[in-house]
This record gives sequence, structure tokens and C-alpha cells, in this order.
Amino acid sequence: MLEKYRILKKIRIILNGNPTIYRYFASLILRFKITGHIYMQLIDTHTHLYVQQFENDRTATIDRAIAAGVEKFYLPAIDSETHEAMLDLEAAYPEIFFAMMGLHPCSVKADYEKELKIVEDWLGKRHFCAV
Repeated sequence: MLEKYRILKKIRIILNGNPTIYRYFASLILRFKITGHIYMQLIDTHTHLYVQQFENDRTATIDRAIAAGVEKFYLPAIDSETHEAMLDLEAAYPEIFFAMMGLHPCSVKADYEKELKIVEDWLGKRHFCAV
């Protein structure tokens, strides 16, 4: 029970009471290893920290998350307009940020075939941790 309290406290630090940040950190995974003690690894499996809404406090948000124990961040693509920002964030933190290529369901519009072609082109250019 004490471990659960510590986990919730860390997540509260990350969220900092901000509902916008909550959406980006809502899918944290907890993985436990037994090595004489319980080791907890926090992984944010779905964050769009590269979007414009985080422009003013992106570094502070990342710093809070790392300080709270988040060790890895997975960046799902949204659409072709955000690929550069996503890849720039991954390049800035290559050991902890991992780009995923695709087309976010909220971005499926009339030009979806053009967007899917761009996704296909990116998949031919480099490795992504997920599609």
C-alpha cells in the first residue's frame, strides 16, 4: 500500500494539478522488478509533449517528469504538420524519447491518403519504435 501511495504522489507531481498535462501522462505504465527490493520504472507510453501547447513549459514539464521517476517517453505521431517537432524532441533527448510513426485517429481527414503516403515515406527513411 505504501508503494501505491508513493506512485500516486509521483504522478501528482508530474500532473501539477494541470488537466492538460493529465491527458499526456494518463497512460503511465508501472513495471516492477524484484531485485532484493521493488524497483519501479515509469514509462509514459503516449505523450504529445512536442505540440505547440507545451512550447512555453516543455522543458519544465520534462524535468518534473524525470524528477518524479519517468524514465522513457513514447511520442506518437499526429500528422505531417507535427512530424518535425516530434523528431526534434526525440533528437534532443535520444536516450529517453522514442518517436512512433503513424496517423493519429483525430487527424484522419479528407486528405488521409496523402497523410498515409507521408507516413509510408517516413517508414522507408528510418526506424521507429512503433507504427
